[in-house]
Amino acid sequence: MYNIVYAEDTHIDDAVNTVVEFYTSIEWSKRLATCEDSIVALCFSMIDSGILLLAYDEDNQPVGIIGGVVGSSPSNSELEVASEVFFYVKDEHRGSGLGDTLRVTFEAIAKDMGCVGVTMACVSTSSGDLGPYYVHNNYALMESIYYKEL
Repeated sequence: MYNIVYAEDTHIDDAVNTVVEFYTSIEWSKRLATCEDSIVALCFSMIDSGILLLAYDEDNQPVGIIGGVVGSSPSNSELEVASEVFFYVKDEHRGSGLGDTLRVTFEAIAKDMGCVGVTMACVSTSSGDLGPYYVHNNYALMESIYYKEL
């Protein structure tokens, strides 16, 4: 049904296009302009030292993505944590289990990399709040982030 791939340099165009689609679909893009060059650099960084997964449908079209950075916990530099930066499934594929597959794969890779935990962001989207989804999957709310334009 879906092919989940650990992104490599050859997947950069699909990754960037999917991330741009994600950012331009959320509240974030109304407040901060999306810069494709920045997304390219971020995706290459995730390929090199983080986690970047793409989901392809049966026609080999990208339909979902999850990407994150791996680094020290802010409260204990001896512990590594994977922090999701973007998590997106195209509307027509939501409810298919693809999001769960991407999230579980992301968690497994983080564990294999020695991470003790995973953080997931919950951005404002037109399709609703993912908070209940995270809680249902054993995530605890740790903080909320608010943005103010200066």
